[in-house]
Order: sequence, then C-alpha cells, then structure tokens
Amino acid sequence: MADLGEALSAADATLFRLLHGEGPATWLDSLVVWLSGESSIVLLVPLFVAQVRAAVSSWARALLVGGIVLALLGAVDGSATMLKHRFERPRPCQVQPGFRALVACSGSPSLPSNHAANMFALAAFTVTCTRRRPLVWFGIAAAVAYSRVRLGVHYPLDVLAGALWGGALGVAAGVATRWMLGDACVAPTQTPSRRGDACVALPPAGRHERSARSAATPAAPSS
Repeated sequence: MADLGEALSAADATLFRLLHGEGPATWLDSLVVWLSGESSIVLLVPLFVAQVRAAVSSWARALLVGGIVLALLGAVDGSATMLKHRFERPRPCQVQPGFRALVACSGSPSLPSNHAANMFALAAFTVTCTRRRPLVWFGIAAAVAYSRVRLGVHYPLDVLAGALWGGALGVAAGVATRWMLGDACVAPTQTPSRRGDACVALPPAGRHERSARSAATPAAPSS
C-alpha cells in the first residue's frame, strides 16, 4: 500500500512539472493569475444570475436559488478546508526544487484544492438546476482548476480531488433544489410539461382548442 502511495505521489509530481511549465512568464501566466483571483467573480456573477433568472419563473425564486448556492459554497469551502488539515499534504511551492513562483505561496495544506472544489460545486449545481450551458460552466471550472497547477500552488491530484468533492456536493444540491422548486423553470403563464427531464413551455391553446375544451367541460347543474 505504501508503494502504491509513493508511486501515485511520484506520478503526481511528474505531471505537476509538465503542467506547471518552466521558463519566462507568458500571457498564459497573466491569464491564470486572473482566473485564480477575486476579479474573476466579475465574469461568474452576471453569468450565474442571467442563467438562473432565465430558468426560474420569478425573481423571488431566483433569489432563493442564489441563497442556496451561497450556502452550498460555504459548506464546500468549509469541508474542503477540514479535509486539507486532515491530509496535511504540503503544497508544491513549499517543497518542489527550482520552483517558479507566480503568486505568494500559502502556508496552508494542499489537498484538496478549495478553488477547484468551489468552482466545480458552482458548475455542477448550476447545470443540474437549470440544465443549460454545461460546456461553459465546466470549461470555466476546469480552467480555474488548471490555473492552480500552473501557479504552482497545487498538484494535479489536489485539483482532481477538489473537483470530485465539489462536483458531487453541487449535483446533490442541484437535484434537491429542482425537487424543492418543482416546475420552477416554467413561467407562471405557461403550461408545464415534461419532455425527458427538461421543462418545456407549451404554446398557448388556439381558439379551436379552447372551444373544444369548453364543449368537453360539463355544465354545472342549475339550482
């Protein structure tokens, strides 16, 4: 078992050196610094709000979904931090020789990556809840996860573990939210229908259909 762990750690370190890269700074380094920073929220918040508002029937439900995702991210971030201190794995920037520093190296443990956990939780929740734009959301999450390796603050195994942990919690929260809100993706003026698992808005009934429905409805008995 110890030999397997050592082999996995060695393979992880080798893959880290390939993905981290060496040599002078490039445009990619500037991009990954931006992706890992707080400024990337400028991209994520409007995208999330627009997608959720397009999927639910009212602003009240959109605010409810926003509250759920904030609670989810708090739970994911907190649990990932607890796991870090359980495994106590050092970061590559703390132990790798000849490290090319792009950002300041944190003193906290490395496994799992909180950035990867949070981003994949957000992506999994949003896609599960709205059933829209999976390539966009998981593409952004993967880019943020890669940025952590490129910056030298995480090994590939760290971001993989974070992605699996956050993604699992995000899917669970998304399924629970869809169950709780029911036909949230159908506007109130539309008739809910189901085609597979996706909510489909039916067109309003035409004049002939309304006449047929009226004729089929029995008249109430007169008193």
